[in-house]
Amino acid sequence: MNGQYRAVPLAPGLWSIEEEGVRMFLLEGEAEALLVDAGFGGPLKSFLASVTDKPVRRVVVTHSDGDHTGACGQFDEILMHPAEFDRYMSRGGPTPERVRPLWEGERLAVGSRTLEAVLLPGHT
Repeated sequence: MNGQYRAVPLAPGLWSIEEEGVRMFLLEGEAEALLVDAGFGGPLKSFLASVTDKPVRRVVVTHSDGDHTGACGQFDEILMHPAEFDRYMSRGGPTPERVRPLWEGERLAVGSRTLEAVLLPGHT
């Protein structure tokens, strides 16, 4: 894929980031932003800098398919359910010390907003 991105505003501080039929989400807090999924690859982090002036250090990966993990290496912390670790690492993911488990029920603060991880069966 060619890394052509488009930001679609959904609400104040929330965007859908579109790439070749793949959808990611960017949630902006007061001090930093959080990305959900990392698309196919390409210059995603530099594109996000054109959307928000907040640093994007963390990415939450919903599942380890390549169209959701391609640009993970551009971020400091990669959060995903441990059931996805082996598949992600076998596909050449960044060093394991940057990958952190995200457990069902865990809450992530993004400024004044809180996200809760919910384990859903299906895609993988």
